[in-house]
Amino acid sequence: MAAIYNKDVEVKITEIPDNAQNIEPQMVGNDRDEHGCIGSAGFVWSNVLHRCVRLFEEGVGFIPTGKLLQQDNANENNALLLGYVIFQQPDSLYAELFFPHLPSTIICHKTSSVSGEKVWISGDYRVHQISNSRYYITHFGETIYTKD
Repeated sequence: MAAIYNKDVEVKITEIPDNAQNIEPQMVGNDRDEHGCIGSAGFVWSNVLHRCVRLFEEGVGFIPTGKLLQQDNANENNALLLGYVIFQQPDSLYAELFFPHLPSTIICHKTSSVSGEKVWISGDYRVHQISNSRYYITHFGETIYTKD
């Protein structure tokens, strides 16, 4: 195998600063939040469960619809950003909403509905459970997330 030489390439040699040996490298997984949850490993704090959780493992994923689908609700790779709900177990008195467009979670309290469906409410947000696997979330009466 022959080496390739290019006389037009300039090589610049710089010295390593004296304080470089005192700089600690950032360790992967060394990004714990105030609750001890490691964000780079997918963990967030749940106020309802009082522990760190991975939403994609323990939460119920919701697909945006209506006005959220019309807004820019995708990440830089154009992947759709899901909303998640964590239900308190075993009686599910509380539902915690994790939305990518909001900086903090919303905790809804379970109420009863005239139609018999389960409903959790916080202000203008409502989580409706139609069956064991069908849900929808409304904001100001408009459906913003669904889960079938």
